[in-house]
Amino acid sequence: MHTFNSCWLTLLFVPGPNSGWPRAVEHLGFWEDVRRIISGSELITGFPYTFTVPGLPQYLQSLTKLAIATAQAGEQTGNIPIFFSQLLESSFPEVRLLTLDALLDRFSTAASGLGEKGLPPLLWNMGGTFLMLAMKENHPECFCKILKILHCMDPSEWLPQTEHCIHLTPKEFLIWTMDIASNERSEIQSVALRLASRVITHHLQTCEETRDSVAPTLKSWVQLVAFSCGEHLPTESRLAAAEALTSTTPFLLTSLHPIL
Repeated sequence: MHTFNSCWLTLLFVPGPNSGWPRAVEHLGFWEDVRRIISGSELITGFPYTFTVPGLPQYLQSLTKLAIATAQAGEQTGNIPIFFSQLLESSFPEVRLLTLDALLDRFSTAASGLGEKGLPPLLWNMGGTFLMLAMKENHPECFCKILKILHCMDPSEWLPQTEHCIHLTPKEFLIWTMDIASNERSEIQSVALRLASRVITHHLQTCEETRDSVAPTLKSWVQLVAFSCGEHLPTESRLAAAEALTSTTPFLLTSLHPIL
């Protein structure tokens, strides 16, 4: 593994690429040196190890933080040694988790409208990527963050892609999400309920044919929300149920053709 001196590791504690600091050090060739480190690292070449190396998780986390900072710094120029999509394909959950953390922050900021700018072009059209990741992710924390990112995104951007990307119709994806919300008893349960509710709202806003086709599923969703209000469940579950009700009730009450 590469040996990092303290100079390079300071990158982990400096402001992000939107501050003036990275632009200043760019003139010193700093980011170019960091890009060379990432390009020659095991994130690109892969790990030849067949056993657990002491300190490997910490090393992976440091490398990933460098890669994320470098990717963000190169968003405007496209000079990026490794893309987010490549980091998300890593076999190491430490790499995927840090990458998803960074992406969740970007997507949630964009969804809230608090950021000065929208998403950069490199993060456009990633709905299909997150759909496929959701189907194969087996690390609970990573899976939870993938669902959170999908919840932050506009369903109209990724829901039409379900059949092509994961071989599920939008209705089948909704049922899959509700099954997760029904069976999990962790943060994943509340996140899945929020995501299912977002998809339900999307269906209520679309054409009448779509609303009619989702009517049986909508009734199952109502039962799920009612169950999630149970006093025996964690506070997070009940908060998710309350949020689901407040976000969908206006569409249910104002519909010209009620389907419940």
